[in-house]
Amino acid sequence: MSQETEQPSAEKIVGYFNSALKELRETDDYISYATLLDVYLSDTSRFSSAERTLLIKGFYKILEDNVDIVEEIGWDIPELLLDLFDLDWCYGDNNEEKQAIRLIMRGFEIVAKNGNPKETFLKSIELLNDLDFSHNEGKDELILDLKIYALLELVSSSLKRINTIYPSKFLSMALSALLKAYSQYLKHTTLTRFIARRLYSFARDYIPPLKPAEYLEEHGISQKEAQMIDDDENYLQRTLLQSFITNVVGLATKERSLSFSAKFCNDLKLKCTGQKVTHERGDEIITSTTDCFLRILTLSESFDMDMYDEFEKLKKDSMSLLSKVVDSKSDDAQIQDYVKISVSNKIETMYNPQSKTIPLNDVGVLYLTVLEFYEKDQIPDLTIQEAIALHLRFLSPGLFSEQFKSKGALDGALFYDWAAITHATPEQLAKVPHYQIILFLQTIVYYSSTDDDEVFRWTAYTFLVRVLCMLEESIAYNFLIDTLTTAPFDNAKAAVINILKDLCIRTRPDVDSLAEKLQDASLTESKERTTKPALPQRRYIHLSIDRTDDIYALIRECIDETFDEKVQSVDTSKFKILLGYLNFLVGVKDQFPKNKIKEIVVLTEDKLAKAPSTELDDDAANLEFASMACDLLNKFLDSSNTSL
Repeated sequence: MSQETEQPSAEKIVGYFNSALKELRETDDYISYATLLDVYLSDTSRFSSAERTLLIKGFYKILEDNVDIVEEIGWDIPELLLDLFDLDWCYGDNNEEKQAIRLIMRGFEIVAKNGNPKETFLKSIELLNDLDFSHNEGKDELILDLKIYALLELVSSSLKRINTIYPSKFLSMALSALLKAYSQYLKHTTLTRFIARRLYSFARDYIPPLKPAEYLEEHGISQKEAQMIDDDENYLQRTLLQSFITNVVGLATKERSLSFSAKFCNDLKLKCTGQKVTHERGDEIITSTTDCFLRILTLSESFDMDMYDEFEKLKKDSMSLLSKVVDSKSDDAQIQDYVKISVSNKIETMYNPQSKTIPLNDVGVLYLTVLEFYEKDQIPDLTIQEAIALHLRFLSPGLFSEQFKSKGALDGALFYDWAAITHATPEQLAKVPHYQIILFLQTIVYYSSTDDDEVFRWTAYTFLVRVLCMLEESIAYNFLIDTLTTAPFDNAKAAVINILKDLCIRTRPDVDSLAEKLQDASLTESKERTTKPALPQRRYIHLSIDRTDDIYALIRECIDETFDEKVQSVDTSKFKILLGYLNFLVGVKDQFPKNKIKEIVVLTEDKLAKAPSTELDDDAANLEFASMACDLLNKFLDSSNTSL
């Protein structure tokens, strides 16, 4: 006879449970009964859906009718129930299966209500820490969410039943486990609305455990000492919950932001030009996540957190970090010193259960303050210096390690950058130390080049242009040339070339406005008005001879790096930079020496003629684009020669 026919049916197993139950009443051997349950419930995958449902009904009835079993072996039951979620359920419209899953959930409720509170609490923490978060797609995601929901409810319910005068000890254990589970969950998905809401509910519904009945005598303390313990515990619990909710927001925004900076930028553009910028985004996800964060923001008030006060602390602490940099050093040395300082500060504020202090998550606080201002449609009160201080504090550590990068920090810092620049003046920006300006611009270029969010990149580069327009011309030019010379990211160079072209073409509006006023002015009060010639237009960046020499050298170097004649290949990323340079020349051809334009065109055409005819692996890097740019430049050169 095969092994399969020798295995007991589901009906027989339920019979074994009931028979053993009678024996239990005679022997009080709960350990043997727990072993029996474990043997027959640890592998039920061979049963059909109907048989599994029958088995679960029998198991549930035993738990429901025999509270003493739950009291004695409650430590073992949660794991048995948790494994039942992994069975081959359809998780669809099958009513029988739905009933079975409901009974599993109700089984957790029975354990939470009747199990030994400390044992079930510790077991639920252990199971949370042991969850496998790597399987998180389709039906596996639903199973994982069910497990998390069941364990969170078990943690919450059992925690309330623990009698202790030191509730912060157990709360700290719970919050650490929840944050660890959340961080693991986030490593495999950014769709965290469900678990974020459960964590919010845990914090909202938390009630301190009751004290033991005779706790004064039990602990040998006076009423005065007990009051002091109560005061300390209340403070610790409130601080733990503050830290918890800021960590939930900080972790949730590590890989996804709500694009507040882009919204702020779009609102500005709408007010200034009447044009609305639209981007393709997951609006439903952003809306639901924003709703969850708004609830957390409201909850923070009940934990005695004032976001306006927190914002002032953020500004003050960020400025304090800058004050630690020694002024007498070179720019490079000061930048290196500040990055080290910001990294140390980041490490100090990261959540650590073993730490004697309970720090708030700085990114979580930053994002909640942004949410406070944005939802109330308020412009934050901060100077450009304070905005740069915030920016450097939150974004500089990411230059040191990927571990310190956060989409929320990016979005929040850029939001405050935009808020400050709207009322900043060039004079205020000129007072910011030079090394801070350079590091500020470098971080914008770095994150814009490495971030995969197109909306953020557009917002950041738009802001970069705004800042460069307000800087002294030499600082803006030198930064752009340094970036084109030393930046390790080719896409950064391609973007910066476009910015350089824009600043070489655009004229300063204040000069135009002044010219118009002078033209309308009259030196006499006579009816005849004398029209004065317009003042020369002043561009943001003037292309002097030295500057055209710099750019010419960069273009020649780029041509050499783009075409490798030895192996007959074209470097796609370098070619996109070359296209940028050619378009730059088309835009500034009237300002660039014609002999240098001619040399570049001749050399480029020669390289293109020898280049392989195969298409490059990027639609934006089409060889024909370079030929078209060369044709435009040739036409310009020909027309110039003709006019001569």
